[in-house]
Amino acid sequence: MQKFTALNAKARLNPIISIFIFCQLLIAATLSGQSNSTELYPLSLPVYNYIDSTVYIGYLINNNMGDTVHSLSISYTVNGGARVSATIPTWVTGSNGGKPVSLIHPVPLRIHAAGDYVIHATVDSIDHVASDLPSLDSVTTYTHFYAASPKLHKRVVFEEFTGAWCGHCSGGAYDMQTIVSSDTDFILVAAHVASSSKPLDDSMNTPEAVAMHDVWAGYPGVTINRNVFESDGRTYAPNALYMVPLIEGLANQSKSSPSPANISISNLVYDSVKRLLTVDVNAEFLATISHGDYRVNLTLIEDSIIHPHDSIVDYSWNQNNYYFSHLSPVLDDTIPALFSLGQELLDNGKPGGWVHNHVLRKMLGGAWGDTGTVPKHPTAGSTYTKKYTFTIPVEWHDRHISLVAMVQEFHPINASHQPANWSNPDLILNAVKQPLFPAKQTIVTTGIMTPQGAKARIYPNPSNGMVTIENPGAQSAILFINDMSGRTVFEKTLLSGSNTVHIDISPGIYQLSVVGSGTIQNEKLVIIR
Repeated sequence: MQKFTALNAKARLNPIISIFIFCQLLIAATLSGQSNSTELYPLSLPVYNYIDSTVYIGYLINNNMGDTVHSLSISYTVNGGARVSATIPTWVTGSNGGKPVSLIHPVPLRIHAAGDYVIHATVDSIDHVASDLPSLDSVTTYTHFYAASPKLHKRVVFEEFTGAWCGHCSGGAYDMQTIVSSDTDFILVAAHVASSSKPLDDSMNTPEAVAMHDVWAGYPGVTINRNVFESDGRTYAPNALYMVPLIEGLANQSKSSPSPANISISNLVYDSVKRLLTVDVNAEFLATISHGDYRVNLTLIEDSIIHPHDSIVDYSWNQNNYYFSHLSPVLDDTIPALFSLGQELLDNGKPGGWVHNHVLRKMLGGAWGDTGTVPKHPTAGSTYTKKYTFTIPVEWHDRHISLVAMVQEFHPINASHQPANWSNPDLILNAVKQPLFPAKQTIVTTGIMTPQGAKARIYPNPSNGMVTIENPGAQSAILFINDMSGRTVFEKTLLSGSNTVHIDISPGIYQLSVVGSGTIQNEKLVIIR
């Protein structure tokens, strides 16, 4: 008996889009008297595609046992139309060493009209012998085609599964930081999950991270807009150095792929005394979709987490590090930046230690998003808004909080925590990230954070990087320097009175914000050399 298991999927960038079918094929030679059939898992198709694009349907197959197979006959139909058949020669040997073989249907799918389409795929014969269990050899899925929109701004969310207890996760965090630093449209959310054997060994554990980890297991691991690229659903392990270019490639593929929606944040209000956040999340649909379970969500992440060292369970914040020695028990090369620290346990917040970044603190819509905002039949040109209100706990450093808004497409999860449609359990269609303390005056409403009151003096401006800021308030304030994309490039606490600050950034024009208790002052800052 020959067994085939789908392991992975790849896609080509537009205008040619590759569709790969994750499937498991159980093939037996009739000469041995065994059943000659295949078993297909649900199709894994890009759910959203542009009309007039070219879409290839492919199989990625692994022969785990049995004799060599020389050919497979496969076919597909669109909306019950004519069958598109092809016989694909192959040389899948028995067991095959666990290496996948990619087979692509030579006749591409081309759709010229916008709409929803039913794709029905089958495996018809193995080595020219018809399947005797056709009910197991076919599978149906849906996909949407629509016109491309110039308004689309697609971003990519990496959800990194990690833990302070996990020695490999220091390498995963290092590599993921490298990846997200390469593109401002890459957003990282570090989902900390405590070890099942030691539930107190990570103080940053959240219920949302646990819920996601029950579906996408693995430490360290990362999902990319929650697309599943392997049939067993496991995420890629970023600590393996050879995986970094693969993850970057898949992220760029996801960024360039179609999405039916943009997402934005507006009407952000934060009362720093009551620590009360109010904000609108807006999902703007660029295409009309006839069916789907679409949801919005708001995630809060925190950077620069430093443990106050006033807890008995100090080790729940410290980061294990298997990369402290060239003799470390790791499967890949030692990461030099971590080896240089020379410690197996990195003390959180101490010199030469570890600072946790991008940490998932709360998903206000839970792991799977909020229902009721986006209808099941969203229409092109419509914007659907949900208002969120949340009190930020005093244990969080509010000036290090960022908001990540997402629009998601949900697929049900069954009792064993596996997605009913295993190929796409829950897609992130689009996302946007913004600091809680905003980079631009226009997104702050008056009444709570206001530009009124005595203004700070900032001079010289233009400056070579040495700036004096006279803070007129009786309390300290925070200085933020943001580039023109809104990214914070410099941050410092200002004491009451005169402060001389060395701002070591590249020459250019920046947004300077002085944020006090209930006030904000924005100025343009020019750095020259």
